[in-house]
Amino acid sequence: MTIYLAGKITGNPDYETDFEAAERALTEAGESVMNPAILPFGWGWDSYMEITLTMMRECDVICMLPNWMSSRGARRELMSALALGKRVMKYSDFIAEGKVRFLRIEEAAAMLAVAYMRAEEERK
Repeated sequence: MTIYLAGKITGNPDYETDFEAAERALTEAGESVMNPAILPFGWGWDSYMEITLTMMRECDVICMLPNWMSSRGARRELMSALALGKRVMKYSDFIAEGKVRFLRIEEAAAMLAVAYMRAEEERK
């Protein structure tokens, strides 16, 4: 199983640490992990999204890191993952339970709706 990590990169000074920790924990659990935080600096947001969405499409699962709701890119990645029928997991569940647990489609869709509502409130 290949897992794509989705979380806040832009505006997160600790993103490298956050993503590396998740990659390490999931890899130690025997999973193959695709980490978008390894991409080089210097491109525009649209270019990063094109690359990360391609990375995500090649994975079986999208794993939402704890800070994902405040990331425009992670919200877009989750929306695309749901449209493609990808399985969804939360990293916080993995840490709490010590195993991968997939969300029901309804849970993932509700979580995405909440994230978009919060983002809309923040813009006001």
